[in-house]
Formats: sequence, C-alpha cells, structure tokens
Amino acid sequence: MTPTDKANKAISILQLVDANVRHALKIRAYFCRAAYCEDVKRYFDQTKGAPGYNQILDSLYFELIMTLVRLFDEPPEQKHANNTASLPELICLLRQSDVLGVLQERSQQAKTPTGDLEGDLKLRDLSLVDKLRADAVSGAQREKTEVIALLTDFQKLKGSHLLARLRIVRNEILAHDAIERNQKNPACYGDCEDLLEKTTAFTSRLNAAVRRLHSDYSEHEQTWKDYADGFWRMAIQP
Repeated sequence: MTPTDKANKAISILQLVDANVRHALKIRAYFCRAAYCEDVKRYFDQTKGAPGYNQILDSLYFELIMTLVRLFDEPPEQKHANNTASLPELICLLRQSDVLGVLQERSQQAKTPTGDLEGDLKLRDLSLVDKLRADAVSGAQREKTEVIALLTDFQKLKGSHLLARLRIVRNEILAHDAIERNQKNPACYGDCEDLLEKTTAFTSRLNAAVRRLHSDYSEHEQTWKDYADGFWRMAIQP
C-alpha cells in the first residue's frame, strides 16, 4: 500500500474503533442502571422475574466484555490482521513515519486558508494569512507529537491487568467453552468499566490527533444514561 492508502486505512480503523467505544458506552449505561441502582434491584429481588433480570445483566456484561476486548485483538495470521479494525492494528500503522507524514500534511492543508477565502483574507490583512499558515504548521506538528506520545501510552494500556483478566473471560468462556479454565486471574465486576474508562480517554485523544475530532464522549454517555434510565423505569412500573 502507498502511504496515502495506509493513512486512509488508519482513519477507517479509527472510525470503527470509535463506533465500538460508543457501543460499549451504551451497553454500560444499560448495565449499570440495572446493576447498581437499588430501585431496579429491589423490584426484581426474590421474585419470579429475578432469573430473567440476572440473565439480562449477564448478557449485557458479556456483550460489554466482547465489544471492549475485541478492540485489542491482534490476530496471529497476517491475512486476518490486515482485515481487523483494532487498536493494535491502528497503532502499527501510526508507527510508520510515512503514514504520520501524510496525516500531518492533511492536517496542515485543512487548517490553511485557500481559494476565495485566502484571496479575501489577503485583501483584508496579509499578515493574518501568514499567521494562519504558521498556525496550521504548528497545529499539525502538535498533532503529530501527540500521536507519538499515544504510541508510548498504548503500551501501558495494552499491558493492563484489566485487559489480561477480561481476555481470559472472553477466550475461555464467551468465545470458546474451555474444559480447563485459568483460575488465577478471574475478572471481577468493575474491571470492564475501568478498562472502558481508560480506553475511552485514549480513543478520545486519538480522534483529536488523527481525525481532528474533539469529543470526550461525555454527551454520548449522558444520552445513553438517559435512555437507560427511561427503559428501566418503564420495566419496573407496577
């Protein structure tokens, strides 16, 4: 692939990573509203509806684990890796200097006034055009510096004990039914939520540096908290 092709692929992967993070935040909202709020727990406690309630919670949590852990997939076979939208595959592309060069050039071009806007600004204030060009260069360089910092930070995220625990659950229980299961590092409730918080913050920084998309997901989270609250309130209406 050419550097441009690789840069395009990096952006496509990041878009899918972003979609998975948003899906995980939605699932977490439904799970947490039911699992940690006394009104829902109390409504189903010691009733014939309790098994169904517990099954729904398990299903939500299992989907949350599956969605989150697949963000860190690293297929051993290259042909599968080439078709995998995951953070490790994205980071692999971003480690390549020619990919960073394309992304930096695109960022600089996007921030630099051109065409009619450039002509209009020149008529008004030539020094302003020069300043905007300089700002575009420095802004693109800051984004490149942030990507380089993210490459280092990803190693800490990928090496998290939270991910290791959840990967065991995914591999031995959810994706497969292992006869002999690893009992040394069982995942606990809360592990998935903690890893999601770290992954969300990391992806937010990636979006800003690579896609120039600035969002900390807070609005998305609040939207699904509201939907989850409305759903479970309807579910426990007498």
